[in-house]
Amino acid sequence: MSAHLDIKQLEALSPFEFRDRLIEVAKASSSESGSGNVAILNAGRGNPNFFATAPRDSFFQLGLFAMNESKLSSMDPEKRVGGFPKREGIENRFKLFCTENSNVNGVAFLRDAVSFVRDNLELDVSQFLYEMCEAILACNYPVPDRMLVLSEQIVRQYIRREMFGTHPLSGEFDLFAVEGGTAAMTYIFNSLRINGLLSQGDTIALGLPIFSPYMEIPHLSEYGLNIINIYADKDQNWQFPKDELDNLRDNKV
Repeated sequence: MSAHLDIKQLEALSPFEFRDRLIEVAKASSSESGSGNVAILNAGRGNPNFFATAPRDSFFQLGLFAMNESKLSSMDPEKRVGGFPKREGIENRFKLFCTENSNVNGVAFLRDAVSFVRDNLELDVSQFLYEMCEAILACNYPVPDRMLVLSEQIVRQYIRREMFGTHPLSGEFDLFAVEGGTAAMTYIFNSLRINGLLSQGDTIALGLPIFSPYMEIPHLSEYGLNIINIYADKDQNWQFPKDELDNLRDNKV
């Protein structure tokens, strides 16, 4: 009876309240087991409380390289005024930077990433380095207005692989980079509503699992949508089984 009551109490919690309750349980369990010094891994956040260090080391090394590039075209070094990076010779300067800093954390990862762009994606390395330097220096906003040119090609290939796999894709699609996942969800729902593709009372299919606050957006009064949940299967590498996808055949969706 108490277990049933606990479940009912949990059902009444918001996603963030539920998260906090799980953290309390994890801490209590850690204390009771005598493993109080063991770190609790919390993946139930927008970002977990752990992260990969290699790409972050690489990110800051890219920033240092970009700053060096800026100083090469500095308008007034004494007053600490830098200039835009220069495309000419940037690949050779990058190779020299990697050689001189080969033992610094993040440099090998950065070098390998650039090699991947050249060898696997067949993109122009000089143009890619120039684009990355401009981006990390934040010196050319808001150009381009939608998304960085080569970055869009890279992300498009990633999405194509993850969303379509080996299935042939007819036509291309454009990408629009926004400031985060919540912004993306808000823009999507607003665009669908304003363009008359969604109206209050419509039924949508929602793929789960998903970051829990996104589950609440369709319930907001300005949308008022009915929801059919489509569940991915962890045993199928989080793909949607056919019987779940068959729910999309419902004409109401």
